[in-house]
Amino acid sequence: MAKLAAYEKYIDLTNGRTRYFEAGNSDHHVIMLHGIGIMSSANSYRWILEDMAKKYHCYAIDGLGWGTGTREVAGGEGPNFHMVIDH
Repeated sequence: MAKLAAYEKYIDLTNGRTRYFEAGNSDHHVIMLHGIGIMSSANSYRWILEDMAKKYHCYAIDGLGWGTGTREVAGGEGPNFHMVIDH
């Protein structure tokens, strides 16, 4: 299992701050998007991130409002479709 802190990064986007993990240095990129559920986050990829990074440049991204990123968006509105797409 990966020690995710070594790969953890944050980025400030239009509708909040998002955490992601970046590993590997290949010219072939893989973007990992987690599903929806109580425990869903980019942490879902802790079991495969390092193995995938041996062959690919991997990004495991927390969705808007998931993981340790921003949970509240401007105006007190929860994330909606347009915010997620813009994010």
